[in-house]
Amino acid sequence: MIIKAEPRTILNFLHTYFDVMRDLFQYQTTDGLITKEVYDMLIQKHGHVMNIRLREFRVIRSMGSDYEMRDVYYRLMEFLLFEFKPLLPETIEKYKSSIGDLYLKIRKYENQRSRYSSGKDQEPFASGEGICGFGREKHF
Repeated sequence: MIIKAEPRTILNFLHTYFDVMRDLFQYQTTDGLITKEVYDMLIQKHGHVMNIRLREFRVIRSMGSDYEMRDVYYRLMEFLLFEFKPLLPETIEKYKSSIGDLYLKIRKYENQRSRYSSGKDQEPFASGEGICGFGREKHF
């Protein structure tokens, strides 16, 4: 059976109802399938149109009186949920600090370099220390 919808329409549906898709995925992952009770509760919460779209876009299929996500949607959700992890605030704060430190070192280097090129100072990092605090490499 061919799906009679534009790919963009299906992607828009997945985007709009991502939380529903995630719930279906989690129920199936936990229980091995989506029970009729869970599916009915979901349809009651989101309306009959949800039932129509899930079937029209072939997101789910009947398994006796229960349901399961079709493999292509299940694998897509698995990929999205397990391959992409949101950054935690602690991680972002660590990056902020590291980026700030690097920015200050670059500014210091640029200031020393401009002073050197104008003849006001010695060569930047003449002591052998590089821009990031490491020794300068000698190129032969």
